[in-house]
Amino acid sequence: MKRSSVLWCAVLAGCLTQYTVPAVDEDGLDTGGTTESVDACADGQMLCGSICVDVSASANHCGTCGNACAPADVCDLGECVDECSGGRTPCSGACVDLTSDPQHCGVCGEACDVDGACVAGDCIDACGDACDDEREICVGGTCECRSGFDRCGGTCVDLGNDPAHCGECDRDCGSDPCGDGECQVAGCVEFPTQCGGSCTDLQSDPLHCSECDRACDGDETCELGECEDQSADDDDGGS
Repeated sequence: MKRSSVLWCAVLAGCLTQYTVPAVDEDGLDTGGTTESVDACADGQMLCGSICVDVSASANHCGTCGNACAPADVCDLGECVDECSGGRTPCSGACVDLTSDPQHCGVCGEACDVDGACVAGDCIDACGDACDDEREICVGGTCECRSGFDRCGGTCVDLGNDPAHCGECDRDCGSDPCGDGECQVAGCVEFPTQCGGSCTDLQSDPLHCSECDRACDGDETCELGECEDQSADDDDGGS
């Protein structure tokens, strides 16, 4: 698994709280006088300035925002102490477990990719082959439904045209096809195409892109009947 130095700050799914704060670095220094909006931080993190910080292992924010440890001390479990406990290793003033810390995996400063995990000091693909390539993507080591899909039981589905989950989970249309989240008793007469029990549009359906039996990968969208890299769309400002 490739390692990178990018620090990924996870956010809580569905959290509506946002903060507008001055743009500063972890040391509290102004990075340009601009402001930015930051979502609520994940469990175990605290919003310090404009960044989410693990205050249990931050030399600049040890235990709480702004509580900087002395140069000779380290932050261990949220307290400034003179040495790390429990076999943890000091990395930039923070006590970390090199066997499991994804930001310091095996060696201080060696970070795993955002979809990886640190196991026994090595970065691995935490999802492995567990994700459904067509319906799921690996995010932070967890298989999540691709954009526009919802999880029904153990499967990610398009509630708009899934005949077994039409409009909501477990709403089965029986012999009728599903389109726009409704069982279409008259068939797919108002839709461009019918693929099995799904009323769809081959120009935009990622599970039926240009052809009924052609599905895009979980990180791709279907644009005008072609599977396109979703990250490229995001970089261009697309949805």
